[in-house]
Amino acid sequence: MELKPDYAEGHENLAKVLLQKGQTDEAITQFRKAFDLKPDAAEIPYQLGLILAARGQANEAMAQYRKALELKPDDVASHNNLGVLLAGLGQTDEAITHYQKALEFRPDYAEAHNNLGPVLFRKGRREDAIEHLRKAVELKPDNVDARVNLGVALRSVGKAEEAVPHLRRALELQPGNMAARTNLEAILKVPLR
Repeated sequence: MELKPDYAEGHENLAKVLLQKGQTDEAITQFRKAFDLKPDAAEIPYQLGLILAARGQANEAMAQYRKALELKPDDVASHNNLGVLLAGLGQTDEAITHYQKALEFRPDYAEAHNNLGPVLFRKGRREDAIEHLRKAVELKPDNVDARVNLGVALRSVGKAEEAVPHLRRALELQPGNMAARTNLEAILKVPLR
């Protein structure tokens, strides 16, 4: 970096290498230097958002995702990730808005469907929730979280028979999944081995 201190891509590339080596603080510093040099690069605040969210720094991560969205309003991953953080903080209405924005730009985004479903369910919009969870499973049939979420939602609305194949498939994909196991045991009224 000493040869070209004003080379944004150099700082960004170094940040990625540092991140792979587990040197998160140094990676953050390099991403920030890169963004100072290239303030129109939406990918940089997105990367910072990922790092900060993984470190449990939700507010700082949300600020980075918002910055990425200012630069690139159609960034579906930033909308989705911001929605996850907002939902985690109980800001469900704003989370729903961001999931819906992601789906507006990319209707086949399974992760946004899967994240939107449980939030809608908690808001009492159960049929909408189930519709989104069905879409998530349709788009990514081997997504364990989507299968479990759909199974739990179906069981909760009295559609236990419909829930069983989703919970069974989740357990086939991930035998140790306790949510799938406990919900399936409750439906079948027998412990699973």
